[in-house]
This record gives sequence, C-alpha cells and structure tokens, in this order.
Amino acid sequence: MRLTLRTLLAYLDDILEASQAREIGARISENSVASSLVTRIRDVTRRRRIGSPELTGAGASPEPNVVAEYLDNTLDPSAVADVEKVCLDSDMHLAEVAACHQVLTIVLGEPVTIRPELRDRMYALGKQPEATNTPIQADQILAAAPSAAAAVTAAPERPVVPEYLKRRPLMRRLAPWLLVGVLLSGWLAMILTDEDLLPGWLRPVAQTSAPRETPAGAGANVAAVARDRGSPSVVDAQEPAPDAIGPGAEQAAAIAARSSLDAPIPVDVAPDSASGTEAGGAADSADLALVPETSLPPSDVVPPPSPGIPAEPAVAPTTDVDPGAPFPTVLYASSEGVMILRSPESGDWSVLPRRALLHVGDEIAAPEPFLSELAVTSAGQAKASITLLMAGGARAQLLPARPESIMELEIDRGRVGFLRPSDGLAGPLTVGVTVGGMRSAIDLKQPETRCGVYVERPQPQGLPLVETPAADEPPAEDPTLEYVPPAPTGTLFVVAGAVDVRRGPEDVIASEAAPEWTEWTNPSSTQFIALGTLPVWLDPTARVPMTTRNFSRNYEPEFALDQPIQMSIPPVLRDRRAHMARLAAQTLALTDDVENLVLALSNDHEEARLAAIVSLREWLPRQLENDDRLREAASRVFRGEDAAVAVELLWGKSDADVRSEAAAQQLLAWMGSDNVAIRELAFFQVHRLTGKDLGYRPVNPLAQREAALERWREHVKRTKGLLPPNS
Repeated sequence: MRLTLRTLLAYLDDILEASQAREIGARISENSVASSLVTRIRDVTRRRRIGSPELTGAGASPEPNVVAEYLDNTLDPSAVADVEKVCLDSDMHLAEVAACHQVLTIVLGEPVTIRPELRDRMYALGKQPEATNTPIQADQILAAAPSAAAAVTAAPERPVVPEYLKRRPLMRRLAPWLLVGVLLSGWLAMILTDEDLLPGWLRPVAQTSAPRETPAGAGANVAAVARDRGSPSVVDAQEPAPDAIGPGAEQAAAIAARSSLDAPIPVDVAPDSASGTEAGGAADSADLALVPETSLPPSDVVPPPSPGIPAEPAVAPTTDVDPGAPFPTVLYASSEGVMILRSPESGDWSVLPRRALLHVGDEIAAPEPFLSELAVTSAGQAKASITLLMAGGARAQLLPARPESIMELEIDRGRVGFLRPSDGLAGPLTVGVTVGGMRSAIDLKQPETRCGVYVERPQPQGLPLVETPAADEPPAEDPTLEYVPPAPTGTLFVVAGAVDVRRGPEDVIASEAAPEWTEWTNPSSTQFIALGTLPVWLDPTARVPMTTRNFSRNYEPEFALDQPIQMSIPPVLRDRRAHMARLAAQTLALTDDVENLVLALSNDHEEARLAAIVSLREWLPRQLENDDRLREAASRVFRGEDAAVAVELLWGKSDADVRSEAAAQQLLAWMGSDNVAIRELAFFQVHRLTGKDLGYRPVNPLAQREAALERWREHVKRTKGLLPPNS
C-alpha cells in the first residue's frame, strides 16, 4: 500500500487489515517523513482552540462535499493531490479531516444497538388496515327502522360536570385559613406569656424597677456564653490586649479588622456582679447597652483587680514598628480573583479575604491566572497613594516603612506593578524595592506614572559548586556558608510617566521617554532602553483573553476559605483538564510545596509536569539545604535509582557537559526510561540546550519514541555530543 494521507488516517483509526497494519507500521517507522506526519496528526487533533475552516469565502477550500468524497474514497484521483496538499499545508484543515475520519470510523464501524422495547414500539406503529366502504342493502335499512324510532323516544342522558369544575366543600376551602389562624394565635400567646419578648413599654413596672437577683458565678457564665457566640464579655473588654498598648495600637486594630471581616458585630451585655449589688447600685435591665470602644481604660491605667482574681503585673508596651515611620494602609482591593497570605505562626498559606488590611511582615502571593490589586495610602500628613498590582505568579513581603518612602516591599518573584494616580502632589513618590537582598529606591516622579518590575529566579546549570577554604584558612563551621546562591534578575518597565532608580547615593538610572526598560539589578546597566511592545499586565488598554477569563472562572472555586492551600489545591493536580492541573502546580510552587511538586513530575498532563520542573529548578539553588529536602521527597516517590537521577536532572546540565558524547548518550538513555517523569526531565534538558526535538515527545508510544531516539543517536554520533565541540 502507498503511504498517502488517507492511508495514514486509516492506520491511525485502526480500520486496516492486520497484515496491512503491520506493513504500514513498519514503513512508518522506517520513513522519518511519515513518522513526523503521524506525530503531527495526533498533535493537531489534540490541540485546543485550533479553529475550523470557513464554509464560504476565503479559507473555505476545499469544499465540504469534496472532503466527504475524499474520506469516502470516491473522489477523482486527480483531485486527491489537491486536497492532501491543503491538509499538509494547514494544521487547521489537517485536524478537521483527521477528526472527521475518526468520527466516521466510530459511527460506521460499530453496529447500532436497538433496545427491544424500542423495536416493539416501532413495529406497533405499522400501517393500520383501511376502512371498507361496503354498500348497505335495502333490507338492512328496513330492519333498522323500528330500532331507530325507539331510540328517538328514549330519554336523553344528563351531562356530567367535570371534577375540577365542581364547587369544593366549605371545610376544604376554610382549612388553609384556619391553619394560619392557629399559627398566629400560638405565636401571639408565646409573646404575651414571655415577658422577655415584650417591648419595654409593655412590660410591667415591677420588672424595670426591681433588680433581678444574680446567682453566684453568673458573671463568669455570661462571659463564657459571650465568648462562645464570638462576642467579648465586659471582663475581657476591660483588659486591653498587649498589642493594643503603645504606638502599635493602630496596627493591632488593622489586624483585628482583617481577621473579623465576616464576623457579626459583637454585642457586650454587662451582667450584674455581686460586688455591684453590695455597693448598692441597682442594675437596671433596661440600661443594658453596647460597650463603646472609648470605654476602655487608658493604656497607662491598670484596671482594679476583680474579686477572687489575682492582679497581673503590669507589662511594658512593646512594638516592632519604628514610631518615626508609621506603616501605610495597605488594603486588598480586588473584587474578583484570589490572593493568598502566609501565616507567620504556622507557615501555612490561606486565602486572603476581600477588603482585608495588610500589615508589616505579611507575605502575600497572587496565583495564576489572577491579577490582584492593593490600595496603598501613606500614613503621613499628605495622604499620598499608589496602586500595587500583583500579576499571577508574584510573591512579595511587606517590610517596615521608611520615612522617605511610601512603602517598602521585598519581591521574591513574579511581576509587580506600581501605578501613581493623578494626585496633584508635587515631588516624587518613592517605593523601596528589595530583590535578592539588594534594596533600590524607585521614584515615581510625576502623576499618572505607570511602571512595573519583573523578578525572575535563575535556574541551575549543573550540580552546585561549593568553594573549599584555602589550606592556610580554618575550615568554616557551617558548610552552607561557602555556598553562594545565584542572584535573581530584576527588569523594570516604564510604560507611562517618568521614573528614577536609585541603587545608591551616586548610582541613579533615570528614564527619559517612556516606554522604556532596564535590568536594574545588573550593576552594568546604566540607562533605559526603548521598549517596543508594552507588557500586557501593565497595558490598561489590553483586553483579557477569553481563555484567561475562563481559566479564572473555573479555578477560583477551588480555593476554600476554611482550608489551607496545602489541603485544597493538591487534589486539583488530578483534574482531567490540563490547564487546571497546570494552575495547581504553579500555585503549589508559590507556596514552596516541594513534596506535591515532586508528585506532579509524574502527572498525566504535560503542562503540569513542565510547570513542576520549572518550579523545582527555580527553588532548588536558593540554598544548599534544598538539595537534602528534594532528595528525601524524591525517595518517597521514585523507586531505585530514579530518585537520584531525578535530582541530578533537576540540577540540570551545562553546555560543557553535553559536548561530551558519553554525557549525551546518558541523557538519551534516560529519554528511553520507562518512567515518564525521567523521560520528561531528560528531554527538558536536551531541548533546553539544543532547541530541537527531532519528533520526540515523552508521552508518545514506545515505537515512536524509539524511532525518534534513533534520530537523536545519529545526531550525537555525527556531532560527537549534543552540541558540536566548537559551537
């Protein structure tokens, strides 16, 4: 048989005879063009959002009827070449023809199952016998005449009234109203017999003039009930928290506001205490009211000890915030999307509530594909403000404020934007940005300035090199001090307005004409460079793609408010949708969940595996202890030597490594592994260094992988390595 496109489609859909299938399979493995075409057909049929040909106008060729004749093998041989040429030149037409062939194979290749009851029903709907118009004889008419006369004299039948038109009995009509009356009577009786439910003007005079007796311990019981309902008791309200004393009181109030956004407003009921009764003060139940915040005693006054409770020693107020540099107001202002917050006590990540206030030391992150917005307002006399944008994949920490800046921020990774509104203020607004331990001051020099930074973590190019001390130097007490992690790179984009970057007193980079960009973390960068295309996350006119909106709408419900991220997101890795598994892996990377990322290396979806590989490679070189943690996690997932191989491949290979033929052959051997994670890791390094694939994909069937590996072996033998020695 000839290796035509239609023959390949028949082979892929398994409609050939066994001998023909073996023959075509052998010829495909020998022919690189046919093997590549088979891989391409499978790729385009699985590709999402590839589109479909137009029915009329430009792009409508070939006509659908021509494609139908081609699939039915009835098309004129002279026109077959034209149809196949269009399919080979266009992935969209190739996917359409391949998918139609697959659907026709399924529909026509399997017998239609008819249920017995459906078959019987269809037989019952057969042709009914026609009525016969037999003429009536005269004698039959004469015989029927007496009976007809008798029928005329018979009394006519009375019409019957339908059931739904009959008048219902009286009791059935009154029953609903009687039931309502009984319920209302019971409700009124309950109110009139319970004095606690009566309004104040209906209560008896004795109820409001005579104090009710309170048994011993009633104050403690009321306080306990108030705590159970989420409302502070009077005893608790009279003892200010340590964080609310001194200069940090405003900050503690912001923390309390964030933690109780969804809680009801507490109502404090002051119970009658035994000491108050002995003093002669009658406790009037009508005077029970809310305890205002101003009723708290001053911070320098110690409340008197309660009876039976020893007085606590006074504690000097402490605070971690410099009183000379008050922390700005940072409000989570996004109405949609998700932002997560790391707990400083447990280290767990959880969903940040809407309209939450952040404070110094908070570590926040914006998962993909959400765009989070923070409103920052200075605490000085001149209320300056900026808008902070955190694109998906960004993670940062709020640092203590400085007098010369509106806020201080340490960016761990990702894209963070700064927007200065039309505030009418003279002079620049300064934002302190720390990346990789280096602080820089970014001056937004004029209103309506829009800029952003992109911090990218480096990936390793081989096992870490730990410097050993010289012979005359004493050995270091801690070996990790000899390891210097690679520094992240930071790029600053200015799309509107003017910005100055101050890396030191005399080291200033000034923007001249936006849009511009500069890699300000590189000491050799001394000026801005013209920017050709605006970043989408900083372009106010850019429209959010429909796919991104759909991903956000599908992914946002996975974040449970009452569960930490390490409990709610890992199950999404097993989602049948590839984009959901990828987003889950990227979210776990933001939280440094190494154990679940190692599990994601064997995920069913290629997108999730690649996201886990990149995330682990960016996390691994940050400190030397990460290697031990990664090896421990890999030993629980992989068997035998695969754990050590996975760690070695995550550290990566350098250009010098793959110029050796032996090292290149070792990578090819790992590409032939039975473990999809090892194949993906090895091919990641090969593709990263060479930029080629030669038709290899880790998820392809064994025969196709072996054919592609044979091409890679020929490439290595020809170049004496993955890369030529002198390239």
